[in-house]
Amino acid sequence: MQVISDLLKMNVTTEYVAHAKHYKYSVSDGRYKIYNHKLYKLLLTDPPESMRDDIFEIDGTKYLWMLFEELEVDLNTMQKNDDVIAFVKSKI
Repeated sequence: MQVISDLLKMNVTTEYVAHAKHYKYSVSDGRYKIYNHKLYKLLLTDPPESMRDDIFEIDGTKYLWMLFEELEVDLNTMQKNDDVIAFVKSKI
């Protein structure tokens, strides 16, 4: 996926893993929506030093590395995205 390589400003190897549709309530929009999730595996052979920190920024957007265990103890995350977390866990 060239988009990922462009965003990270580095060569990234991607592999398609799976696709899933979820029909669920969007808390932020206040209505039911259909979500199309596409899961890819990325190989970052030499990530920049900044991405090795727990929190990092790319083009003004902050990102955070988290373990499944950390996501699963966060009540807000689980209320909104337990289906997505279960989908990803089932495919890795």
